[in-house]
Order: sequence, then structure tokens, then C-alpha cells
Amino acid sequence: MTTLLIDIGNSRVKLGTWTGGRLGGTATCTHDELLAAGSGRFDLLGLLSTGSNTLDGVWAVSVAHDALNAALAAWCAARGLTLHWWRKDELPEGFVNAYRAPTLGADRLLAAVAAWAMQQRSTTPLVIASFGTATTVDTVVAGRYEGGMIAPGIELMLGALAAGTAHLPRVAAQTLQLDARAKTTPEAIAAGVAAAQRGPIDLALAQAEHATGTPAVLYVSGGAAPGAAGILPPHQPLPHAVLQGLGVVRDSAAR
Repeated sequence: MTTLLIDIGNSRVKLGTWTGGRLGGTATCTHDELLAAGSGRFDLLGLLSTGSNTLDGVWAVSVAHDALNAALAAWCAARGLTLHWWRKDELPEGFVNAYRAPTLGADRLLAAVAAWAMQQRSTTPLVIASFGTATTVDTVVAGRYEGGMIAPGIELMLGALAAGTAHLPRVAAQTLQLDARAKTTPEAIAAGVAAAQRGPIDLALAQAEHATGTPAVLYVSGGAAPGAAGILPPHQPLPHAVLQGLGVVRDSAAR
């Protein structure tokens, strides 16, 4: 059977099908479309070309407001689908969360689980960089989530420079480059933001290698990741990290 996975994020809703330990079709919708689904005016399954009779349930995670969560619950109830909201203490065997505060974002933890599972649960140190509204950089060592960093995302940085100064222009994210000797103001902004995004990643990679004696593997996810790819060290893309992690914990709970 197939499980429907749903990630209600800060700006979009991501959906995917999970069958036999693998992520199948994926789709996205807006917050407004999810609200419409809750009132019966939009069909989420149409985005994935699957029917409710093929699903064994829905696993979901949310970092958004309660109205969106209620809309998903109403949509599932109308179709007789069992909805399971993932809890942060539901982790696969061999994976430990060392974060001291309960405020750890579910998206960060699930992305870490996904990267660890992609590495076949090995002891190789991992760094997971996610580029979205914020840029997060997290570290996993031997199945232990060690914590990480949160910085403004690329668009937030570029927008803040344009809005918070009198003469600096708004620069496109696609122009980011690592160049300490930029010759124009737009190029200097692109270089400064690129360096600010790259810095936390380099720090995390260096600290992980120093702690373990083994070079870390870098995974990259998030909607803004394609625009950042050119300023990053060698890495592996993990485009649906939260959905992948949600699938992994779902299978672990089923055992």
C-alpha cells in the first residue's frame, strides 16, 4: 500500500507518495489551496493522480498555523483517511536527537533523518544545508543529530540590503558568486551574500571533520537550493528531504 506524505511548510505545502520505502510522485500546492481542500473545494489527490482507495493513511508534519492543520484534518476525514501527525520523538532506531530545546524545527530534524538514511545509516559525518526562507545548516554524526545553525535565507539577505539602505540595489539571487574582488556594487552584493551563505556550511564541514577525523558528506535541500548550487562545495542534492525523512520515520514506526 501507499502512504500519502504531507509537509506543510512556511510558504508551500509539499505532498508525496511513499511506497516500499521509496518516495514516488511529488507535488506542491499553496496554503490557500489547502484551505480550499479542507472545505471541499480542492482535491489534493488530483495533484498526484492517485485515489484514496490506494492509500493506507496520511502522515503529515507542519510548521504552519493551526487553520492549515485543521484544513488537512477535515480533508482526510471527508475521505476516510487516517491522519497521523508526526511527533519529534518518533525517530528510527539508531538515530538520536541531541538538541536540548523542544523548539527544534520538524523540517530540520526530518531532513537530518533523510540524509542519514541516504547514507545507509553509516557513521560518516553529515552536514545538511537547507535553503528556504531561512538557511539552516545541521550536522549528524554516527546517527546523532548534533544541532546546527540558522541564518537569513538568500532572498531575505538580498531584500534587507535593498530595503535597509539608501542606495544599494536589489540583486537577483541567480547572480550569486564567490568573488572577494567584485568590481561593481551589484557584484559586491552578490559576492557578500554568497560568502554569508557559504560560511556556515564551511564551518560545519570543518567542525565535523575535526571532531571525527573523517570528511563530512554535504547534502543540500530547499526551494532555493538550485540558485545556491554554484557557490557550494561538492554536495549531494536531497530535493525532497522533509518528505524523505517523514517516509523513513513512518516505516520505522510500522516495524
